[in-house]
Order: sequence, then structure tokens, then C-alpha cells
Amino acid sequence: MSEAHQTLDSHRARRELDGLLEHVARSWGRVEITRDDGADSCVLLSKAELQSIERALEILCELPGGREICDEITSVAERCMAAIRASAVAPGALMHGDGTSASAPA
Repeated sequence: MSEAHQTLDSHRARRELDGLLEHVARSWGRVEITRDDGADSCVLLSKAELQSIERALEILCELPGGREICDEITSVAERCMAAIRASAVAPGALMHGDGTSASAPA
């Protein structure tokens, strides 16, 4: 994977968050952050890139036939969010990589 698009485990991403934030905010790079078990991941991308993607989708929706595509994208996003909410952990239950509570001093 190129330096602009990299994958890091959550422990390394946590240690390098300030640098990742600076790099991603200044470039159009993306960083996939994964858990050790590989079950979950998320992507860190710049606000400018997100806004560009959102604008591209708005333009797509305005094209002939684009409404159906946008409706399907919305449906997929809603199903993903429902699954995320269903498996969400209570905020106080978040844990550090060493097993201590996120609300307790690390």
C-alpha cells in the first residue's frame, strides 16, 4: 500500500495519532485503522476529502439514473449504521490496549 494509503493496527495508530492527523489533514491520504482480530476497521481521511466525496455523490444524484444509485448508497449506509449502533459499546466500557478502562488513568 502506498504511503498515502496505509493500514495500521489500533495500537500503533493511537501512538501515532498526532502525526497521522497532520499527515492526513495536509494530504489526500487515508489510513485504515484495524483491530488486532481484524474484525473491525475504520478509515481516517481529511475533512476536505470527505467533503469532496460528498459533493461527488450530490452531483451523481443529479444525473439521469443517479437517484436510484444514491438511494441504494443511502440504504447501505443506513444498514451499516444500524449494525454499528446495535454492536456499540457503552462509552464508559471502552478499554485501553493494556486492558485498563479508558476512563481510568493509563
